[in-house]
Amino acid sequence: MVVSGFEGFKKQLELHFFGDDPLSNINNNMGILLFDFESIEQALHAIQCTVVSAVSNQFFYAYILSESGLFIFRLRL
Repeated sequence: MVVSGFEGFKKQLELHFFGDDPLSNINNNMGILLFDFESIEQALHAIQCTVVSAVSNQFFYAYILSESGLFIFRLRL
């Protein structure tokens, strides 16, 4: 079998939050953008990923991870 640098098929998981979400009604409708960075790091540590780089604005947080990427919006990640 020939080994190449190709990692394989792209895997994507997208979660949408809706309904009676109490976070959607507080702090200017920030939703899951209210999660602090430490909580996000703890979740990523559980799956053995680390944040390599991060950018954000009022609409989303974007993280380059050691294994992938993570984008967090108000009601979707």
